[in-house]
Amino acid sequence: MKLDTELLKAKIFHGLKSLQSKGDTIEPRYLEVVICESFDFDHVGDSASYADGIKNNSQLSVKTRMINPHVLKTKVGRDFQTHPAKFLGPHQNVKQDKWTAGLEIVQRRQKLNLKNDSTADPNVVGEETLSGFFLNIQESSKKYNT
Repeated sequence: MKLDTELLKAKIFHGLKSLQSKGDTIEPRYLEVVICESFDFDHVGDSASYADGIKNNSQLSVKTRMINPHVLKTKVGRDFQTHPAKFLGPHQNVKQDKWTAGLEIVQRRQKLNLKNDSTADPNVVGEETLSGFFLNIQESSKKYNT
């Protein structure tokens, strides 16, 4: 896979310049489309269980994560800075009513058949998660003939 970094930068820049109000963000769907186009994939997403993009016999699944910068109000010209406590401290996923110690690197969309996946053995959670991803990949592969 080859990434067209110039196209990616241009589309992200355009998306940011097109925001209506201060504090607005680029929509996840827009990012999915842009990432697919930047890898020269056709965007076919909009379904939680299937690929976001396809090209020949390959499929692409894009995951986005909202990260809010720490906005500085005291210095002109510094729009934001990274602030580890803002990004790495405890966060609540309101949708799933779960707390994490920081950013979750893996997002899974399938429900696990475990009594409590928060306290289950990590190896079991990992195997169940990968198994669910594999089933999604297989279903998507059948649907898009990849």
